[in-house]
Amino acid sequence: MRVEPGGTSRQLLSVDGLPDNQTYALAASPSHLWIGTGRGLAYVPTDTVLVERTDGPTVPTLALAAAGDSAWVGFTDGLGLALPDGETFVAPGVDTLADLREPIVAIARQADTLVAATANRLVWRAGAGPWVVDRILGEVAPISAIAADSGGLWVGGRVGFARVHLATHAVVAFPAPRDVPGSVRGLVATKRYIWVATEAGLVRFTREAIDR
Repeated sequence: MRVEPGGTSRQLLSVDGLPDNQTYALAASPSHLWIGTGRGLAYVPTDTVLVERTDGPTVPTLALAAAGDSAWVGFTDGLGLALPDGETFVAPGVDTLADLREPIVAIARQADTLVAATANRLVWRAGAGPWVVDRILGEVAPISAIAADSGGLWVGGRVGFARVHLATHAVVAFPAPRDVPGSVRGLVATKRYIWVATEAGLVRFTREAIDR
């Protein structure tokens, strides 16, 4: 559903060009709205309602992260990169990593570091460096959400959430039901707060309260 100027709305469906009516992920770049659907990736150029399909695989697109006018794409069979003209290809350097041929459930960017999450692992790359596959995150797995900020990487899953330091592999866990009331569905890190969406309600932590 798109809200037009003046408060009117426009619903975009498969008859309008979407690969599928089920939408799983959105990401906005300066020139595109990227849309992850149950049958692949599509986009809407800025200031239009014209839906364009990419040439990527027609499999569920579970996660998106804008990168300039391009987008990193999490498919059920791995990680891709979509260019502004709709060309989609396997992300550079990941074709030999078995862990990135699994469903990518979340993607986050922090400065020049890109992090992709499968159900139980984090795979990340700083700049143009090599991809690093981290250990199984039993503290939160299966993973459902990640968010990056200057304080590190926040990872949420079925049994709580955790702060992960990628360089040192240190993990500080905040388990359910002790610290959060249920499984984590989403995470947002702001300057002052960490917001945690759970199946049993929304929780807000101040930086001071969560710094341990």
